[in-house]
Amino acid sequence: MRPSLIIGESTKFSFLSLLKQLTCFPIVPVIANTKPIQPVLLSDLTRALVSILENQASTRRTYCICGPQKYSFSGLMFAYLQAKNINRLIVPIPNPFFLALSSILQNLPLFPASREQIQMLIDGNSCDDNTIWEATGIKPKDVFTN
Repeated sequence: MRPSLIIGESTKFSFLSLLKQLTCFPIVPVIANTKPIQPVLLSDLTRALVSILENQASTRRTYCICGPQKYSFSGLMFAYLQAKNINRLIVPIPNPFFLALSSILQNLPLFPASREQIQMLIDGNSCDDNTIWEATGIKPKDVFTN
């Protein structure tokens, strides 16, 4: 299995905690230019994994696992703010500056992401082949809809 960005409270690096930390301020810095990110809910990923393990015919395949919606990083932040009914000014920060800043701050306990995690967000992660959902019969949910 090759999952995209996983959204869920139980992940070691909780992307939700990154979003919460960034939205504590009236101005929210975001990475200016990112390739598409197609996040998947941890609960959908877990259900898909169980379904694949229970189906012997599917166990020798490689599946890319993404959610149903593609976002840029700023689009993902905007969707999060809308879902939480939070009004903030989103300010795009140039990628090189964001990477340099994360290299300096990544060892501080309150900084929410490492340089490598920032680079992964810039590089994006989406699926052209998202057949996992047809194979399992699961309808994935968008990460910010109830």
